[in-house]
Amino acid sequence: LMAINGLIQSACYPACVNVLGNWFKNHKVGLMMGLWSGCVNAGDIYGLIIGDVVIQRLEMPVYWGFYFMSCCLILASIVTLSFL
Repeated sequence: LMAINGLIQSACYPACVNVLGNWFKNHKVGLMMGLWSGCVNAGDIYGLIIGDVVIQRLEMPVYWGFYFMSCCLILASIVTLSFL
């Protein structure tokens, strides 16, 4: 499954880089590419921290972590789509 995921991502990555490179002005391309490539790592870290707080610190069942992160994802999607 991960091999198929990598194959599909490797096929789409050049097109994404091309679109992002043409979307921003020349002096901002490096900054935007850095933010775009770093968002996966930041999301992993923030997801672990938020999941830890919801599950362990608030002493809630494990499935509440999934519910909470799903609500955060929906809220982030709404905010992102409202600014497009």
